[in-house]
Amino acid sequence: MESIGFTNLNLDDVDGVYSLWSDEGATLFTNFKYLATKDECQQRLEKMMAFYGQNRDHFGPFVIRGTDGNFLGLTGGDADGSAPGTYEIWYFVRRDYWGKKVATTAVQHLLGLMKNSGRVKLVRAEAVVDNEPSWRFLEKLGFSRSGQILAGHKKNGKTWDRYCYSMPVI
Repeated sequence: MESIGFTNLNLDDVDGVYSLWSDEGATLFTNFKYLATKDECQQRLEKMMAFYGQNRDHFGPFVIRGTDGNFLGLTGGDADGSAPGTYEIWYFVRRDYWGKKVATTAVQHLLGLMKNSGRVKLVRAEAVVDNEPSWRFLEKLGFSRSGQILAGHKKNGKTWDRYCYSMPVI
């Protein structure tokens, strides 16, 4: 596993973000929209930065970087609004780094930040039922399956169920 670090996402990260959002296979089971052009990516990144800039309750978004500064992915945690202290985490790693513990290290770091903040009581995550590596990953991190949303993920004219996960932050 490569050592990794974290930086705050900024507009200069457009090339790295484009490497994620332009990968149709990698975006399939995510809430991130596939983007065919770098101009679309720039516009979407500007909207994302404005959204996160308006709400300081979020964690991130963070860029996951290799020790050489190489862009490996993104992660963050959003206040989900269902109850005070409840957050939803997300992660998105370049496909060439899948299975190399990058997501594990990134999410463990994110969970540590959330715990140390003192404002997070419950962390939630979701994974498409057909994306077994993602939901197994959450289970290995200590998340418990708390439900299922039928037809909860729609993309490219297809529909999948989603598993819901949660974990108290102690």
